[in-house]
Amino acid sequence: MIEILPRLFVLSLLGVLASAFLPLIRSRLAEWAAQMVFIMSTLVGALAGFLFLLVGGTPFLGIISFPAVFSTILSIDSLSAAFFTLVCLVSALCGIFGLRYLEDYREKYHLPTLLAGTALFVLGMQGVLLAQTSISFFFFWELMSLSSAFLVMAECSRASIKAALFYLTMTQISGAAILGGLLLIGDGSLSIDFINLSAAADLPVPMLGLAFGLFFFGFGSKAGLVPFHAWLPEAHPQAPSHISALMSGVMLKVALYGFLRFGFVIGPFLPSWVAYVVVGFGLLSALYGVLYALLERDIKRVLAMSSVENMGLLFTMAGVFFLGMYGGNQALAIGSLLALVIHVWAHGLFKAGLFLSAGTIITRTHSHSLEAMGGLAKRMPVFAAFFLVLCLSAAALPPFGTFWGEWMFLSSIWQAILDGMPGSIVLLLIAIIMVCVGGLAIFAMVRLFGISMLGAPRSKEAEAATPAGGIYRFTMAVPALLLVLMGLFAPLIVRMVFGLETVQFVQSGNYFFPPLAGADTNASSPLIVGLALLAAILFCYALRRLWSDVRRERAYHQWDCGQPITPGMEYTATAFSGPIRFFFRSLLRIRKEIVATPMVSTNPWMARRTYSLQVRSIWVEYGYAPMEKLVFWISKQARRLQTGSVQFYMFLLFLALIVSLILAL
Repeated sequence: MIEILPRLFVLSLLGVLASAFLPLIRSRLAEWAAQMVFIMSTLVGALAGFLFLLVGGTPFLGIISFPAVFSTILSIDSLSAAFFTLVCLVSALCGIFGLRYLEDYREKYHLPTLLAGTALFVLGMQGVLLAQTSISFFFFWELMSLSSAFLVMAECSRASIKAALFYLTMTQISGAAILGGLLLIGDGSLSIDFINLSAAADLPVPMLGLAFGLFFFGFGSKAGLVPFHAWLPEAHPQAPSHISALMSGVMLKVALYGFLRFGFVIGPFLPSWVAYVVVGFGLLSALYGVLYALLERDIKRVLAMSSVENMGLLFTMAGVFFLGMYGGNQALAIGSLLALVIHVWAHGLFKAGLFLSAGTIITRTHSHSLEAMGGLAKRMPVFAAFFLVLCLSAAALPPFGTFWGEWMFLSSIWQAILDGMPGSIVLLLIAIIMVCVGGLAIFAMVRLFGISMLGAPRSKEAEAATPAGGIYRFTMAVPALLLVLMGLFAPLIVRMVFGLETVQFVQSGNYFFPPLAGADTNASSPLIVGLALLAAILFCYALRRLWSDVRRERAYHQWDCGQPITPGMEYTATAFSGPIRFFFRSLLRIRKEIVATPMVSTNPWMARRTYSLQVRSIWVEYGYAPMEKLVFWISKQARRLQTGSVQFYMFLLFLALIVSLILAL
């Protein structure tokens, strides 16, 4: 089995690369062939990654070695295999979704460019996960970043171009930070193999701290951590829905992988305070992400801010892993890492499914606004059922996989507190904030599903919505089913995929990498909990059928004091989040405005009042906006140097030469 796996990985890479060039033929047949090759190649990649995890027996598996081309060495281990499997699976689902979605939007997008860009985007993510040298890692990282930036502007509208340029600016700044970190730990070389990063142990602690800071900023901004997240809610609504699913479902996880990969290298040589920094930014992102998810009315912006929340949770788990590592608490470290990987898979599945669902809803209602939806469950019952499963998974409720990942994490924290681990107060605070974020996430998902699916239609388009097609339903059913299976058979999946024989940490040379195993998976039985929930539902249904006189009930329209209920009487998305806005008003900085217009100029008491609510990001208002003004001011000052005098330009060149010589000598 091990001998076949490298060929499967190569086949997947070559297939994705071929699907990037097939659309250039510019024919319907070539476009269809590119889509089919892309789907099959990503499915092969998902199979190869899962088989590597399942078979085990080797810490590394070499795939490709081309030292003469960007020092390219591609190989895989259990950490990259866990992410690689998710990337390929979600990419295949998005490719299947695109078969129908792109036909519906053929007039809106340039399909050959979009298909080629999507394939390059996925190829970049695959390469990042398989790269074993700094230069090949950075090459694939830039391929992923640049291709995704062009995909954001696929609509070619003013808003999409603006969002793409903002995203491109942020991703290039983060890329520069990552490049600086690679040069530091590689002792100035970009061709060094990750396994041989022995220079990291010899660097002074301040230099290692600088490298860690560069990596944290570079990968954290790409992952959407607050306050580096401002690009994320701008880019996701503008990208095609299946591209949004790829960006949120797996690209953010690739950034997390990069942080973990290099964190494992230099983490053991850093002081323990770096773990508190990671935990602090993670909790801040989780809290602010879920609060803004409760306020947004654009369905894709809601999901984007939910991604900020979940990436905050993942970085919190990574920070607690480092806390356990520094504190010598092996159970806490392994439990946090296991919970992180489970949550990575669960979030990748439900977030990709939710973005694909949002794309389906938008095709039916022709609007991104939750206020223009409603009543879709009656028109699309099967779709609504799958959407409900995905929303419950996003809310981290049992019996879905997301719940067991977070439960394992909180259980590890609680056990460490009972064991008297130093810093238990911090662990308790982490658990309290996590529970608070979990409650707000439930509120956000209830709002998302209730406002979009239930009640009466709030627009003519929602009232005329037709059921979703088979492809749309299939791409929602697969992640929904996988999330249920992950929840019901979580211990079995942990044993089968991650193994139980590698309980102890492994430290090979200077390459610190803990195996994904060792947690106590017998503490509870998710299957029993799932069956208990199912039994409770069936019991309630049986009581309803036996004790109610169902045969004499008759359907009748809703009414209020004899008057029919209209959509204008329903809760809106804005009204639903009112209590949360009031409670967190000091953090959210929301601006409300009520304008009263007299209906009769002589009677100011009879007036028509208009209510407007402006959701302002404090990070943009107090961080990005002043920085933008500063950059423009510096640009205006620098423009004065353009005098047109050749002598002045020669003087500047001479001055630059003198400064360079001084720095060099």
